[in-house]
Amino acid sequence: MRKLSLLLVLVLLLTSLVPAPVVAARRSSYEQTLFDRSQPIVINIMIEQETWDNMIATAEDEVYCACDVEVNGTLYRNVAIRPKGNSSLSSVAGKGSERFSWRIKFDKYEKKQTCDGLDILILNNGFKDPGQLREAIAYDMYAFLDADASLYNYAIVSVNGEYFGCYLALECVDESFAERVYGEDYGELYKPEIIGLNDNNEGEEAADNDATDRPAAGNEDDGSSFGGSSGDSATAAPDANTERPAAGNEDDGSSFGGSSGGRTQDTTTLAMALNYVGDDLDDYYGIWESSKFKSDEEDHAQVVEALKHICQGEDIDEYLDVENVLKYLAIQTFIYNHDGLTGNVTHNYYLYEKGGELNLIPWDMNEAFTISGDGSDYVNFPIDTPFTVSDLSERSFFMALLANEKYLACYHEYLRILCEEYVQGGAFDQTMASIRAMIDEAVMQDPTKFCTYEEYEAAANSLIQAVSLRARSVLGQIDGSIPSTREGQAAEPEKLLDTSDADFSGLGGGTGGGMPTMNFPGFGFGF
Repeated sequence: MRKLSLLLVLVLLLTSLVPAPVVAARRSSYEQTLFDRSQPIVINIMIEQETWDNMIATAEDEVYCACDVEVNGTLYRNVAIRPKGNSSLSSVAGKGSERFSWRIKFDKYEKKQTCDGLDILILNNGFKDPGQLREAIAYDMYAFLDADASLYNYAIVSVNGEYFGCYLALECVDESFAERVYGEDYGELYKPEIIGLNDNNEGEEAADNDATDRPAAGNEDDGSSFGGSSGDSATAAPDANTERPAAGNEDDGSSFGGSSGGRTQDTTTLAMALNYVGDDLDDYYGIWESSKFKSDEEDHAQVVEALKHICQGEDIDEYLDVENVLKYLAIQTFIYNHDGLTGNVTHNYYLYEKGGELNLIPWDMNEAFTISGDGSDYVNFPIDTPFTVSDLSERSFFMALLANEKYLACYHEYLRILCEEYVQGGAFDQTMASIRAMIDEAVMQDPTKFCTYEEYEAAANSLIQAVSLRARSVLGQIDGSIPSTREGQAAEPEKLLDTSDADFSGLGGGTGGGMPTMNFPGFGFGF
């Protein structure tokens, strides 16, 4: 691999030849130009020092600032950027580090400006993952099963020409994603959020889209903006994030997830976990509040009707993209992502609906492959009761699928494919090798990384071991040699795969899955 410094010099020389902003057509090539993963995305953020300093100082407010951005040698002017995150954001800020995750929105100020058709690019900082690999492997599994999920790659990020860090780059689940995956005539999209967090969690707030109507397919010149861009000039002040009442419920005075109009937090939480809690649309307030596009009561009624049939096990095929949701569940089960819909919380997923049919899209999987103790909880996590909640009725959406013999067999088949074809068949090893070849030197030189290079290597080795053992356990659960439910495992613990000789310490960076205990100096740059 060429030296990183030489690569950056070459990129800067190339970008100096591009003096004007480029506005790409929406239906274009970002899947190939940004996310083919043959090489990292090279990004240079050009921003005034005072603007940068203010953004860092107020990072937890998650307010957009204007900048120019070069992406793989192409210059985009008047782009919006802001820190993103929730607990990760506050933790990084508390450590005095500037290595936040970032959200780059190309069309906020310049109407219809995109990056090769992409509205919003997400840059994740590797928080809680010294190997910077866990989330990428999770997305790679979705790609392997051809399941609906964001595209991913790595990015070499500079600020004003000075190397800032190696990041995981993700396609935001937004208009460009919906059009790529579902076509121009796509449906409605929601991002339910855990009670107690504001709309800005992980940078996916509805305010970015202002819950605006989409122009009709093929009608992109009607004066409206797909991404809610203002068309303001480069000197215009970025607009601050604002709270927005639920669509169709502007005057009820309720706060997100709180009690109002007879709703309770328990009911709202169950609804956001996709349980059917009755026909009253207000009981699903936490879903409607998260609408990415401008949905209405008719759309909401279709969601509730679908949840009713799915959770009651009636005509599921008519109300659910069963194949994709079973792939979603298989991957979430394998990676043991407890910080999501199959865990104790009710966030970190997208709910898609069109024509009364529901679908699921993953998000924020940086907690994937989280391991504690000797790792048995992860390695032997039961595939037929794959939830960390104590009451399985709280996940009736999924349990209705697993109670169906046909769907259960299909779910097991997707797990088998992950184990035998992805892990044991060599695809996982190939992906790990290609990622390491692409980012090893970038990580070694990374001036803002949260860990040492040795911790990075140890994390990669631990992940390989963990994935291999998990595949063996899942196959044993499928063939019946290992119990596949929590009750069965409690009754016959001697049948579980022994993990006593495994060493998963590298996955936690020495802090039990958190950030390494290191100093985090601010990263400054000159002009």
